[in-house]
Amino acid sequence: MESASSMVFELVLEETHIQRVACLRDWQESRIYRLRRESGLRFSDEWGKTLSRLCLVHPSWTNLARFTLGRILMLSDLTMSSARAAISTPSLGSWTRDAYLSFSKDCDEHEMIWNFIGQTLARTPNIVSFCLQTASETSYSIYYCTVRLCDIMPGLTQLHTLRIYSDADLKVHGSIFLDIIECPTLFRTLEAFPNFQRLVLRNFVPCFEYVQAPYYNWIPVS
Repeated sequence: MESASSMVFELVLEETHIQRVACLRDWQESRIYRLRRESGLRFSDEWGKTLSRLCLVHPSWTNLARFTLGRILMLSDLTMSSARAAISTPSLGSWTRDAYLSFSKDCDEHEMIWNFIGQTLARTPNIVSFCLQTASETSYSIYYCTVRLCDIMPGLTQLHTLRIYSDADLKVHGSIFLDIIECPTLFRTLEAFPNFQRLVLRNFVPCFEYVQAPYYNWIPVS
């Protein structure tokens, strides 16, 4: 009877995790939530809160619920205090497979925050999917965050998907195209990951380096 109840509990946990992943992906991708992300609202993570409550119901539930909670590294609308707290969070570890890192439009935290993020990533080396998202146009712009992330993620050797999303206001200046930005660090970092398969970008177009196009003196044919 006890094994049957344990099996049911594991099924409940798995379904909760699936729902949590679906809600997180919707938050990351949906244009409906863009203004909320830009204004600095955290992902509500209601399913994560449910898992946290399940950890407290009974000692026999704690480890399983905590393990399920820690399958996602959730660093939404990050601050110095939350980044520091993540370093010692017991739910995170080698079983963590997904990571979500986001910064609000007005984020102005000290750059020491990247050291804290790096220490947390060192505890979660088996992440396979990572999403970096920012609404900032200044200190935590998508370019700056991408470069800093590349400095601290070489240990994620199992990574196969990286999403880099900017929700900052676009200054198009009459063009429908985004500016291309040299970011060789990104490509060198991804090249070192043996299992890497997928790079997804939004409002950010990095390249390894600019290549100067040759000049041609075209003569129209009459």
